[in-house]
Amino acid sequence: MPYARRPRGWKSRRRRPVKRTLSRRNIRKRTGARSQSRQIASLARSVSKLNRNQTERVVTHWQRNSLPCQTVLTSGKAYMCPMPYNAMDPLDRYNPGSGITTKWTDSLALAAQPFFTKKLLFGYSDAALGTGVVEHTGGMIQYQITSDEAEFSRVTIALVRPKKAQADQITIDKNLISGTVPYGPQNDYFVKGVDYECHDATGGTGAADTYFGTVINRKYWDVLFSRDCAFGHVGATNVASNVSANNVNPLNNALIATGTIKLPAAGRIVSTSGPYLGGGTPAVGDSQCALQLGALDGENHKNCYLVLIQNGVSADNENINLGLSVSDYYKCSI
Repeated sequence: MPYARRPRGWKSRRRRPVKRTLSRRNIRKRTGARSQSRQIASLARSVSKLNRNQTERVVTHWQRNSLPCQTVLTSGKAYMCPMPYNAMDPLDRYNPGSGITTKWTDSLALAAQPFFTKKLLFGYSDAALGTGVVEHTGGMIQYQITSDEAEFSRVTIALVRPKKAQADQITIDKNLISGTVPYGPQNDYFVKGVDYECHDATGGTGAADTYFGTVINRKYWDVLFSRDCAFGHVGATNVASNVSANNVNPLNNALIATGTIKLPAAGRIVSTSGPYLGGGTPAVGDSQCALQLGALDGENHKNCYLVLIQNGVSADNENINLGLSVSDYYKCSI
């Protein structure tokens, strides 16, 4: 007997299943791939929310006053300033006053500002201060370069860090983090012809008036930022009192350069130090927590350095000045 054919337009009235919330009983029954993937995604979201609830945002800040970035007499020597990603014990609670983890300096170490220290901003909890696990999520450099030189000059500002494969050797050979407080670059830390090259008027008949066209050696350094700034006011013999108001061309009328540089995230920072065995007694516990780690505790291939290349000297009382405002952002496990 032939099967009965369904009339045209007929629709099956299937009973739709009722959606159920996940429970122990339902989870055991739902073993299909799609159901399991949904359960895994739900669990991942729950764990993510749990992690967010167990971290605290901490911000540190430090600054360099608007001071010369030129050496006194050695023309053409580059300026270098470390950008440590560790928090550098901003409250100075680990062996207070020693500077073991708190202080670092640049290549000049001027008497007006011989070292730098970080401070905490915008509130923090005791749990964040004592944690052993911190994540550095990045930072920001705000810089201002000013010139009071009447003649034309050029400045290259760059953010660099040593290549991972050679980072340890470069840090040792160039003494980028010296073994004494405050820590900072010494000796031949950024050498022309080795670490960078530029136009220096060598072989010309006139004096070398400026450096330009800087090329950094990318076999040794990762270049995270680079900018070439021009300073000068054509027709001026003294910037302080004799500037020609008729010179309105901005390409020839630049005395100030400002900008922002993004610091890369350094990632997870874990304190694994044992009990403190120094000459003093730390104010927080027996061991060093993550926010108290300093320059010597950092990984060399993650350390960044701000470099300025120019050929002026400060002995002539005409300077290129540099001011910095630097913030670092952390997530503290609490």
